[in-house]
Amino acid sequence: MSEVLLNTSTSDETLTTGTNRVLIKDVVVSDISTRLRNEGLGFRFGPYQFRVRSDLNIIAEAIHVVQAHRAFRPPEDLPDFTLDFQAGSERFHRAIICSVDGVIWRTWPRRLSVAAMEWVTSWCFFRQSYNHLAFHAAAAVVPGTDQTIVFPGNSGAGKSTLASTLMLSGWKLLSDETALFDLEDQRVYGLGRPTILKGHSLDLIESRFGDRAVFGPRERILDPPSAIAHLRPTPESVSAVGSTFPIGAFVLPSRSSDPSTPCQLERLSIDESFVHLTQLGINFRMMGRRGFDDTIHLARTVPAYRLHYHDAGDAERFLREQNLFSSASPAVVKEPVSAAEQRSAVEVVGASNENARSSQVIVSSGDAKKLETERDPAELLRLVNRLREDASICREWDLRTWDRVIRFANHTSSLAQISHDLHCGGLVEYLPVGVRARLQRENWLTAFNHRIIRYETAAVGRILAPLQVPLVLLKGSAYLTAGCEWAAGRTTNDIDLLVREQDLDDVDRALRRNEFAPNEYNSDRDERYYRRWLHELAPRSHVYRHIEIDLHFRLLPFGDPYSFPVDGMIDRSRPIPGTPYSWLDPVDCVLNSIVNLGHTGEYRRAFRDLWDLRYLVESSGGETPFDWEALSSRTERYGLAKTVGNVLALAAELVGLELPPGWMEQTTGASIESIRSRRLYRMMRTASIPDGRAYRSRRRRTAIWFLEHYPLPKIRTWLDPLTWTKRVKFIQGG
Repeated sequence: MSEVLLNTSTSDETLTTGTNRVLIKDVVVSDISTRLRNEGLGFRFGPYQFRVRSDLNIIAEAIHVVQAHRAFRPPEDLPDFTLDFQAGSERFHRAIICSVDGVIWRTWPRRLSVAAMEWVTSWCFFRQSYNHLAFHAAAAVVPGTDQTIVFPGNSGAGKSTLASTLMLSGWKLLSDETALFDLEDQRVYGLGRPTILKGHSLDLIESRFGDRAVFGPRERILDPPSAIAHLRPTPESVSAVGSTFPIGAFVLPSRSSDPSTPCQLERLSIDESFVHLTQLGINFRMMGRRGFDDTIHLARTVPAYRLHYHDAGDAERFLREQNLFSSASPAVVKEPVSAAEQRSAVEVVGASNENARSSQVIVSSGDAKKLETERDPAELLRLVNRLREDASICREWDLRTWDRVIRFANHTSSLAQISHDLHCGGLVEYLPVGVRARLQRENWLTAFNHRIIRYETAAVGRILAPLQVPLVLLKGSAYLTAGCEWAAGRTTNDIDLLVREQDLDDVDRALRRNEFAPNEYNSDRDERYYRRWLHELAPRSHVYRHIEIDLHFRLLPFGDPYSFPVDGMIDRSRPIPGTPYSWLDPVDCVLNSIVNLGHTGEYRRAFRDLWDLRYLVESSGGETPFDWEALSSRTERYGLAKTVGNVLALAAELVGLELPPGWMEQTTGASIESIRSRRLYRMMRTASIPDGRAYRSRRRRTAIWFLEHYPLPKIRTWLDPLTWTKRVKFIQGG
């Protein structure tokens, strides 16, 4: 097959080879599968560019059917999202492992492979779109106009059935699950995605439209048991990709089971419209004040109705006859930033820098060479380390290098800190447009994360302050609350709180009284297992906000032979001004970071944690240097010489942590060279460096599994029936 070139001057998915368009339907499935297994396929959904890769044949077959009217083209050098779908297993069942930009998002049963592809794409709109307002809604253009009707509704409201009927009756369907609004002019984007149908809706559309309704592979969901399939978008719907359309009205579908129900529209007040939009808004809370203001503006300026109907076909004819809006305005084609434009931006910046070489990448000191493949993890690791030490080197990177660095940094949870460093250093203006947009999105996500963590930390503090007991924050929440400068770009997913064991019940009762409860799936047996053998209670979270609170009473589980009491650490903790909290002293912070990595097996984020360790050592006491003698003394007291030696040797190799001469031999009785020759150290190194497709090679997965189960728990842990009850429950999927 001849090489397919991207025509960046078009607004749809048109490609050219000479003068011939190449559509996916004109390509055999084997060629699609080959492309997916290698560089991937490029798709545009609304304002975003996607790269899709997979080693599953069913994904290639589904794309051949449901994306038939799109162009067969390679991905952009720097797409907005890279989606990877790999065959795997979970709990002894075949599964599909879905990752976004190098981070595993979720695992589904293999029987839902095609559905998983669409669900992951929707998630990118739901949680990663910082400059577009997203609603759980369908949207379609009324025939003969450029005005759009948006159909907000929860799952099961009938909007997918109605949207499919509209599309197959001649309407231009912009979206099914997600209506995406441009914040500048509040117009609706055309996404051109397939419509997900299941159960009765699937049978209804298939029987009513026959061969006009083309579906992808059928799959089955179990709750409730039914078939699920994806309806191919029409060529008219695909042609709308990249264009925006004015919104004419909101219409909330309300299907009645009574066949005698006539089609009628009920006008909603502004207040009712606003309530429904906030309930169905996907990301307006994440956007803060602007999302709230834009939602109010939509409720005030766009008329809203409730559509009562029984049959979707009758509803289509009824809506076609209505005049819900006054005048039409033309659709606007919004071009994404093409790869050529991004490369041009790099060249302009490079021309202003006499030392710039836009086709080269600095990998190590004094050397510059092209980074050819993402399959060299050590090279990427050195590149990211150089970027964190000297952000100015990125001026010379091309888009392909940025793509690999961004995915690698995102996988290791260090992209947010890199983005923060680049913005603080004033280097963002020298970067390509696409890179700036990606880093801006990361800054937005980081700001949102910090906002909710600070809010939840303050809420928990108000609840627990009257108890007058020591409350010690750990890890990310501690760094954020204490105001560590180096942690300004660091994100955290939960709040870790250390309390004395004798205060644990009082703290837990206070949280429960204020609607912080354990997961609904946790049984009393689970609670007893956590208390008896682990170092924390089962996670608590607020019934509405869902940020997990981990209540620790030790740093290592009781079942770990190296577990030790933490009363001394709590006594040495430092108060955080203006809060009821304290955080560990510098030496204990380092020790906590070491045991957290070395004993709990969290190697998926090892690279970020090793950088945390380096920052803690280098900035522990301001003008006062880090107390290595105290670390040596506490290492001996707690019997952690082997763990401390392995983790510090790993930090020295991977992130450049400087150790005092002779300290390792004095503390652990072994040199760094001998530590690095140990089998355990080599396995820790393998687990810490992402490599392979989607950064989860077989050898890395094996190393992570081993380290998650090392060291072996005490024998009495294995003899406890609670242990085996939890293991059986895990295998069963509970």
